[in-house]
Amino acid sequence: MKKQIFLFFLINLIILELVGFFLPLSAGLHLGLMLAVAVCATLIFTFFVWRFSKKLALIQKKVHQINVANDDTHLILPNDDPLHGLTHELNQLQSHIKHQSHRTLRQENDLETLVKHLPIGVMVIDRYGQVQVANDVIQELFQHEFDPIPHAYQQDIVQPELLTMVNAAMQRQKSGQRLITFDTPQNRKNIRVQVLYSEIRPKHFQVTVLLTDVSDLVAMSKMQSDFVANASHELKTPITAISGFSETLLEQPTDEKTREKFLTIIKQESDKLVKLIDDILSLSRLRDDQPGD
Repeated sequence: MKKQIFLFFLINLIILELVGFFLPLSAGLHLGLMLAVAVCATLIFTFFVWRFSKKLALIQKKVHQINVANDDTHLILPNDDPLHGLTHELNQLQSHIKHQSHRTLRQENDLETLVKHLPIGVMVIDRYGQVQVANDVIQELFQHEFDPIPHAYQQDIVQPELLTMVNAAMQRQKSGQRLITFDTPQNRKNIRVQVLYSEIRPKHFQVTVLLTDVSDLVAMSKMQSDFVANASHELKTPITAISGFSETLLEQPTDEKTREKFLTIIKQESDKLVKLIDDILSLSRLRDDQPGD
């Protein structure tokens, strides 16, 4: 547009000078002609400015639509238009933003579905201490329903040990894990807590809280410990009896009745020993079937 206006002024100036050279005019007529040229130039300049402003208004409207509205239309200008390059880049930007928005939305939906169906409790806290994500499992463990909008994590976390771990992650950028106890109206649960600090980018981080109910595993471990302790004691008795009676039969002469009695005792104690060994093997197989071992 600048080139067009400059060319118009240049042509009019040349025409004015040629008219003055070939047709000598009076000063008043010459001034009037110059004034007429100036008025025409002003009108033409105003027309170009109006067209340019109209195109700028279209571009501004398109930028607004890209920012706040779901609009798929592109802004088309002729190839020789001074704003063609700008509108082309704007259309490319619109397509890129739309593609990225769909991709981000799909990833968010996939993540939400994954977190929702995880068998462990998940809570995500942003750098401002606001709870952004909390699945159903963690709400069941806390025995209350979370506010769906972002809110301070202190509204939900009341267990002192867990609160201490989350505060450490938020304030000292420190991850940690621990086994803590949740008391519920129904029973007491053993929960393995993992508080993970992760830096997304400089000065931007989030804290992820993972809660796994390991009450069954803890109970199984206690049962195994108790069984091993009892089995150790129970194994000692038949082994001692078998060893003692076998030694007596080998080293001392005995009559047939005494021998039969000792052999009967050895058989009984052997049966006890076999049963204990079978129980130990069953327990070992049960432990091997536990997930995560």
